[in-house]
Amino acid sequence: MFTLAERARAAARPVGGGDELLLPADLALGGLPAIQLAARDAAIISHGQSVVTGEGGAGMVRLYGPGGRFLGIGEVGAGGHVVPRRLWQARSEGQDAEQAVTDP
Repeated sequence: MFTLAERARAAARPVGGGDELLLPADLALGGLPAIQLAARDAAIISHGQSVVTGEGGAGMVRLYGPGGRFLGIGEVGAGGHVVPRRLWQARSEGQDAEQAVTDP
């Protein structure tokens, strides 16, 4: 959240400014358990494929790769299989926000 004064200052910035006002994408998912994936598993998940982890239980989880980078949301199933459900990509130059969310 930010104040009206902060909003006015943000509106006066050039287009593309104001990124410091954005909250992390995974903030709204704080109620979901998190799984930290090894680099190899993170790469596999990022390509829409499932991986097997040592995680028990079942249900939706937040997925993180090396360095704590948020990868998206996955679902843990039987035997510790983690299936990606919604993946998040860091925006690259010239890419709009809709292109940053993928559906495996």
